[in-house]
Amino acid sequence: MGTNDMSAECDRSLYLSDSFTQAYQRCLQEGFSQGGGYVRDSVNAMSAWSFALENITIPVDLWYDGLDTSPVHSPDFSVTLAAHLPRLPISLILMREAPFCGRDRTIFYQS
Repeated sequence: MGTNDMSAECDRSLYLSDSFTQAYQRCLQEGFSQGGGYVRDSVNAMSAWSFALENITIPVDLWYDGLDTSPVHSPDFSVTLAAHLPRLPISLILMREAPFCGRDRTIFYQS
């Protein structure tokens, strides 16, 4: 699967546009110019969490793009993640279309 296969067509056309490229570059420049916070956030997001998911005690909404075919995000649209939250009401909200296509969301799973 190549990089171009990881997004819905409407997302891909946005990602490949000059306006998105310019905005994304500007965001990265601003993020890095403010010190190490952006890097720390990125490292924290990719590191092991300091808590067990099973210890979460508040309701959780998990949002995913129904057209996202990327194997690096959540190939099962967080069904595995939701299994680690057995005591909670879970709403797995799966977009019918990619967010940039302007479609509504739908509740895919609710416990």
